[in-house]
Amino acid sequence: MGYYIDLLCDAFTLLVNRKEMGDFLEEFLTPSEIRYLAKRFLIAVMLRKGYDWRTIEMTLKVGNDTIGRINNRLKYGNGSFLKMTDQIIDIEEERQRELESPVSPGRLAKPTLSVALAKLLGYKIAESLGKKARKDSVRLRYKRW
Repeated sequence: MGYYIDLLCDAFTLLVNRKEMGDFLEEFLTPSEIRYLAKRFLIAVMLRKGYDWRTIEMTLKVGNDTIGRINNRLKYGNGSFLKMTDQIIDIEEERQRELESPVSPGRLAKPTLSVALAKLLGYKIAESLGKKARKDSVRLRYKRW
């Protein structure tokens, strides 16, 4: 890699926990760039979980070109992206098992990666469904008059 990329890699390796990483990303990148990176990573996770391209396209509002690029990196890359994606899926599955198991007193359950990425991407599914339901009820009220 080049000198500048090596420096960036060094900067990332200096971050020791999730909070430091989040703080760094918020200062280093714009919110749009963070969402773009998060979407690319979620595309990889969804591909590894077996989701079809159409579902990914509709869920994440991304194009087939982006999905194809990520798919090619997973299939023909050096393996680091694939390895990280599989490790994240394992972590998410473990967290899901923890959520489904009885919670002992004093222990808080951690959200899964999908929940965390959904929050990062700004998707508030329940809220958007609520807005749609309110819009539908408003339309029905006006149709009655």
